[in-house]
Amino acid sequence: MPTTVCPSANAVSVTANVIGGTASYTYAWTGATGSTANVSVTIPATCGNVNVKIDITDAKGCTATNDADITVADNVAPTGTAPAGTNNINACFVNATTMPVGVPAFNPTAAAAGYTDNCAGTVTATLTGTSVTGNNCSWTGTYTFKVSDACGNELTNQTIVYTGGDKTAPTGTAPSGTTNINACFVDASTMPLGVPAFATLNAATGYTDNCGGTVTATLTGTTVTGTNCSWTGTYTFKVSDACNNELTNQTIVYTGGDKSAPTFGLSGTTANPDEAGNCVFEVPDLESLVISKADNCTAAGSLIYTQTPPAGTVITADQVVSITLTDACGNVSAAQTVTVQYGNPNPTANITNITGTTILTCATTSISVTATGGGTYAWDNGLGSAAAATITNTGTYTVTVTAANGCTDTESITITDDKTKPTAGITPSGTELSCSVPSITLTPNGVGSYVWLDGTATITEPGDYRLEVTAANGCKDTATVTITKDNTPNTKLPLNKPASVCENAAFELPALTDADTYYEYSINGIDWLRLNDRMRSAADNHWYRVNSSLPCVHYSDSVKPDIVPPITGLILEYENISAQSHQDKEMVTPGQTVQVKLNMDNLGNYQWNDGKKDTTTVDNTLTIRLYKDRKITVVADNNGCPSEPAEIDIPVIWPTAITPYTKDGYNDDFIPEINCHIIIFNRYGQKVSEGNNGWDGTYRGALADPGTYMYVVNLPDGEVKKGTIEVVKIK
Repeated sequence: MPTTVCPSANAVSVTANVIGGTASYTYAWTGATGSTANVSVTIPATCGNVNVKIDITDAKGCTATNDADITVADNVAPTGTAPAGTNNINACFVNATTMPVGVPAFNPTAAAAGYTDNCAGTVTATLTGTSVTGNNCSWTGTYTFKVSDACGNELTNQTIVYTGGDKTAPTGTAPSGTTNINACFVDASTMPLGVPAFATLNAATGYTDNCGGTVTATLTGTTVTGTNCSWTGTYTFKVSDACNNELTNQTIVYTGGDKSAPTFGLSGTTANPDEAGNCVFEVPDLESLVISKADNCTAAGSLIYTQTPPAGTVITADQVVSITLTDACGNVSAAQTVTVQYGNPNPTANITNITGTTILTCATTSISVTATGGGTYAWDNGLGSAAAATITNTGTYTVTVTAANGCTDTESITITDDKTKPTAGITPSGTELSCSVPSITLTPNGVGSYVWLDGTATITEPGDYRLEVTAANGCKDTATVTITKDNTPNTKLPLNKPASVCENAAFELPALTDADTYYEYSINGIDWLRLNDRMRSAADNHWYRVNSSLPCVHYSDSVKPDIVPPITGLILEYENISAQSHQDKEMVTPGQTVQVKLNMDNLGNYQWNDGKKDTTTVDNTLTIRLYKDRKITVVADNNGCPSEPAEIDIPVIWPTAITPYTKDGYNDDFIPEINCHIIIFNRYGQKVSEGNNGWDGTYRGALADPGTYMYVVNLPDGEVKKGTIEVVKIK
């Protein structure tokens, strides 16, 4: 029988050894299971002692007893190997006690898996510490743990080790390069002028390190492709973190080309044309005038010359030629000009019409012309070889002009004629004058202008009257009409008396009953006037009569109008109806109301003028509010005749001082009743008061200091009144 076993809750075999006695034994066990020599004893899972007792009886009935203790105990720590940690983990260092991201958390089950108990019991792993050493680039993380069995036996200082560091290259975006730079191509490895040099700090600004470390940009190459006209420059660089993780093949790209136009000068600004023969002249090739050619990228000899118009263009007058240079990239210079001086080598025939018309008429029987533009002249149709010629017949006339160099030019003029006569005619309004027909109107007929050879278009005497008609072409025709006269007189007509007339006023004379007869009016036998003219009555005894200017009628009746005399003795007076009790009723201050009264009433209408507008009323009084001096006038009506005007001047007195300190009701405020916008300033130009209710003499809640103040008042009629007011303190 074992004396020491491990706690297990399993059974162990126990055998009883018999010595002596008579065979055929029986066994009685205590603490064991079974009735044979060999039995099973259950071992508990905890440490302690298990007592096993055996009673053995032999065939003779003799019994022997024995017992033994089985010690349940485990003093041996577990044995085994810790799991291997992961190496080369891509993670950043955190701190001395925190595992980097990516390191698995401590797993007790996995940690205990490599260990066994001598008693085959359960093994438990317990974390005892976590430590991390190193930096972002290389770190070692260690889990320290112990392994225990069920009896508390411990295997300590077991470790699982993880290693790693920052394996991630920086991330980000390269800065943008500048585009459309105006510069020339240099070579495949030299950046053109104007491209910034590679700047490591600027290149690195767009990148970050996953561990928050410093990022460094390093130039790895410079390439330039293209031509002067269009090139691309590329900086290739890598970006490294503190752990030398690199992001390679990063680029900053610049583009550009030649954007500058060539420049040049000219050795002259004028040139002579080329003669192509047959009196034809052309624009010459002016490239030889171009000097001091220059371009930033293209060699002077490779610049393309252009002139407009091109050489060989035929000209007939001075020609301005535009010259430009174009470089290999198509940049065109500013244009400069050269004037090709034609110098009039060819004649230019012209015909000047001295007479100013090409039509021969009854008035224009010849046309004078003069040829210009050359040395000699030759006219056709018999006009000769002089520059000047006279044409008297219709047709087309051509002059050939020849210059000193033998070159010629021609010009023609065509002459026509118009000698058609007009047809004159006269249409009279009648053919006989009489007392009822004192005049006859003659109406001319025919196309053209008219001239009366005898008399005018209005006839008052008998006779023969001729009309001459002249057409636009100067041709003439005449016509004649005969007018007779009947002097039989008319009957006498009554004369109407005019209505009442205001003295010295204009009035209209009444019309006679026969509107078809021509009459003249007279005052006291003089000053003849036409019918219905207006005249003025000078006095009560004036009369008038009517006479006819024709010998057929004679009027001698006379009448005189009734004269209405004007009203005199009108007087205007006024009273200040808004005056305070202590004020004089005739004194008016700004904003007060005045009643103006005429000394006569019941005269009909009254036309008032208050200096601003006219008002017609049946009242002989006028009420008005005044702000400034005003002249008031009125005219009364007497049976439709106006009176002599009456007028009165009303002065408006603006206060010059106030006494706000006394508060006795006299001159306490400055024009409070005016109800106008008022601004008060002190002598320093500071605003003291502003409002529509006058000024109570205060400033900032207290009485203003005695002295002189300036005021500005906006009156209702839009005018502005300015002045000064004295604040007086009476002791």
